[in-house]
Formats: sequence, structure tokens, C-alpha cells
Amino acid sequence: MIAGKLFGFPVEEELFETVIDILKNEYGLVDGKFESLTGDFRVLVWEDENKIGRYRVHCYRNYDWTIPQDGKRRDVFNFHYWLNESKFDRELFSKNPMGESLQRILGLSENRYDTNHMFLELTVDEIEKGILDA
Repeated sequence: MIAGKLFGFPVEEELFETVIDILKNEYGLVDGKFESLTGDFRVLVWEDENKIGRYRVHCYRNYDWTIPQDGKRRDVFNFHYWLNESKFDRELFSKNPMGESLQRILGLSENRYDTNHMFLELTVDEIEKGILDA
């Protein structure tokens, strides 16, 4: 399963608000409890039935992303699970709650820029071993 992924859409496609709306209205993510994270920078959190945050999405509108070094601006999104012992729940992670929302958002544009770094694909067994052996 994908445990973390960083990617960006061309600003011209104007997908920033669409992504925010989909994540909040279709997948139930809520605004993170951080100060001054609105507008061009947002943090959205998916909480389980006990209101425990399991994954979050950092969203940056019109970001001057130097990684591609092509001079283009992108709306950048970083999906990632909380991978620590206090947040780990084997049964919940096995259901991969981030999987569907991530695939839905990735499908919005064929022109996205995917990174090789900040991409983490692990099995639940690997996540558990990494967390418990840390």
C-alpha cells in the first residue's frame, strides 16, 4: 500500500479547490487543528470513528516547486499516514483508508508531476515491523 506520496498538478488546471472539496465532502477529511493553515496552505486530516487522525494531506496552492526545476508552478499535495506506535492500528491500516481517496485525486490529471522521493510504499507487515522495531 502507498503510505506516503508527494505530487503536483499544473496550476493552470485549477484543481486545488476541487481536491479540497473532494477530500472534505466525499471522504470526510477535516481541517487540521493548526493555526493559520487556510487559503494557499491547508492541512486536512482523516479521523477514524474515535476521532484519531490516521492520515493527513498537506495542500499547497500555486507552489513554486523547485524539485522539477522547470520553472512551472504547481498545486502540490502530500498524502501520508501517521506512522508511529501510538497511531498504529493493524486492522485499520490493513483496510488502507487513504487508498481510495489518493487514487481518486491522482486520477484528476494526467499532467501531474510525481516524485521519486517522498514516495513510500510498504506492506502493513513492514509498517508494523518498522514502528515496533524503532
